Amino acid sequence: MNYKYRIAAFAGSVAVAALAGACNPDLNVTNPNAPDVARAVASPGDVRQLIGSSYNSWHQGMQQACCAPTGSEPVPGLPTAVMADNMTMAFGNFGARFNGQEPRLAYNNSSSAGDGRVASSPYDNMYGALGAANDGLGAIKRGVKVAINKSAPDETPQMQTFAYLVQGLTLGFEALIFDKGFVVDEDTAPGSATLQPYTAVSTAALAKFDKAIAAAGGKTWTIPIEFTPGMTLTAEKLARMANTMAARQLAYTPRTAAENAAVNWARVLSYADKGISSGTPFDLQIQGDANIWYDELKGYAELESWVRVDQRVIQLADNTQPVVYTSVNPPPPVNSPDKRWGSEAANGTDFKFTKDIPFPSARGVHFFSQWGHIRYVDHSYEVENPFLTIAPYVLAAENDLLIAEALIRTNGDKSRAATLINKTRVGRGGLPALSGGSSNNDLLAAIFYERDIELFATGAGQPWFDRRRIDVSLTYNTIPIGNTWGFRGGSGLQKGTPRHLPTPAKELETLGIPVYTYGGNSPNPVFPEM
Repeated sequence: MNYKYRIAAFAGSVAVAALAGACNPDLNVTNPNAPDVARAVASPGDVRQLIGSSYNSWHQGMQQACCAPTGSEPVPGLPTAVMADNMTMAFGNFGARFNGQEPRLAYNNSSSAGDGRVASSPYDNMYGALGAANDGLGAIKRGVKVAINKSAPDETPQMQTFAYLVQGLTLGFEALIFDKGFVVDEDTAPGSATLQPYTAVSTAALAKFDKAIAAAGGKTWTIPIEFTPGMTLTAEKLARMANTMAARQLAYTPRTAAENAAVNWARVLSYADKGISSGTPFDLQIQGDANIWYDELKGYAELESWVRVDQRVIQLADNTQPVVYTSVNPPPPVNSPDKRWGSEAANGTDFKFTKDIPFPSARGVHFFSQWGHIRYVDHSYEVENPFLTIAPYVLAAENDLLIAEALIRTNGDKSRAATLINKTRVGRGGLPALSGGSSNNDLLAAIFYERDIELFATGAGQPWFDRRRIDVSLTYNTIPIGNTWGFRGGSGLQKGTPRHLPTPAKELETLGIPVYTYGGNSPNPVFPEM
């Protein structure tokens, strides 16, 4: 597939293909009879559908990789969760096995290897969604009205704002996943885009979120529900969604502790304070239809015969547990005061004990776990009719935890931070409450614990984003949950784990750039400690 052509020219054929939720077509063959972008999106209905479908394409690229449940795969969500020692899976599907090996292997950036899809699938989907949003905005700039048809009410303001939001979402996810990317919008001249570092791509995403927030300010319109099933996205809610995603962008972009310390945490706080947990809280979610709206990450994360909770996470809930299996013998029973866990005799609200382990020991006992996740089991392959329920990908609780972390890192109101942490820590976990008198270390440790437990199987990549920005182990002091935050190798990620993915090999080959990768035991020019 010629990515360079698609990104530079914003080919209408790619954007229009997204309307049906289809995979991006191969653009190596030029069709002289194909209309140009301006002609392809000349009608009000075309532009409306183009922009509206771009959000679906973004969601597909994040929570699964194209196209329908029978042909999709949960990348990058599942392999990055395995890389973060959040989930575990020893099977070769979805890049899980080889990206979860211990010691870590270098990511296989290849245009022919199956694991190359871990990078290429979300890359394709993100730029397909971005191209659709850009083409729609370009049509609006040319004066095309956005409506169901020419005689229908004008929906240009809301769909234009929706396109700004999608620009931020797609550029933002590119910056979170990859080491570099293209910054392109409706004003970019064809052929002028060049690869830029993730920091520049992240900055561009924040500018688009700001644009969406400003455009939604004081408006009373609603995005048509057909484009956001599961959420009624009013202008006010769209602005809150953009604020939360901007806060996530700032907090999760860092690849090291040094970068994390340099984050403008006051700006994170400013965004998160106006996010989805402000006012009447709501989750960012979709209503599955098992066709184009579904969450493949949950489809497998809740399937106990395929995916288990990593032993590192289990050790967080019960410090008597080992952080990893060292033999085929199971550890003692889990005994956690957190009611989300339950016990071997009775399921908790979120986790379930399963005696049998489906993974072959020959592939490494470090994959072993007897615990599965069940909070979203009704949206998984575990049930007869999967993908027909609500599937959240960013919880209001995540926004609360961003506020709490920003308060601590800016020497803000620790009592408020503790109250926000306690919403899930006490409200769902039944654990002892924290207070403003708790140490910064205890509060931060509790935040990261809640992210591992409460946010499990929500947004693709989130555990990986969270752990790569920590280089020094957090320790629990007065918190009666574990003695150490379950690290392997003394840092947030295991030694040799990629902290971002390389530009996919096929794109590099198109651009004439040597193929490269990250991870493994070889010296890394960007992150030498890896």
